[in-house]
Amino acid sequence: MGDSGPQPLTPDATTGAACASGVAPQDSTGAWGGGLAVDFNASGASGGTKGIWDARAYGGVAFDFSGTMIPAHGLRVGFVFAGQGSAGPPTYQGTAQPYSTLADGTHVVIHWDAVGGPNGAPAPVLFDPSKLQTMQIQVLGSASGPTPYQFCVANLTALPD
Repeated sequence: MGDSGPQPLTPDATTGAACASGVAPQDSTGAWGGGLAVDFNASGASGGTKGIWDARAYGGVAFDFSGTMIPAHGLRVGFVFAGQGSAGPPTYQGTAQPYSTLADGTHVVIHWDAVGGPNGAPAPVLFDPSKLQTMQIQVLGSASGPTPYQFCVANLTALPD
């Protein structure tokens, strides 16, 4: 995401964490920012065709989250799925608020029933875990100025149903 477009992430050799850092540009529309994403079933190298992962056999996902610059109310965890429509991907806690609550040093557990929205969309669609493609943690642009960020995700796992 951002000006350079999608780039492959190499997890840290010691911790296995994938980290993102940078500065999300000033933006009042929420269309620009930064972050990291995981394609669950992509073919080929970076930029390959996104596949579909049927995640109905699982109850959700979990991961360890940490960071030194975590924007308050400025992150969202989105779940892109095939056929989601133009409103954008539903997000973790997306039916209640436009951001996902994430804090340094936490083990985040996301059950599929906590994924919805996106918040404020005129006609959001229901999340369909049978057509899951990508999980993305996005840093939202802010109208008040650029937003620096640094965070890491480790130990991403699918939850037993």
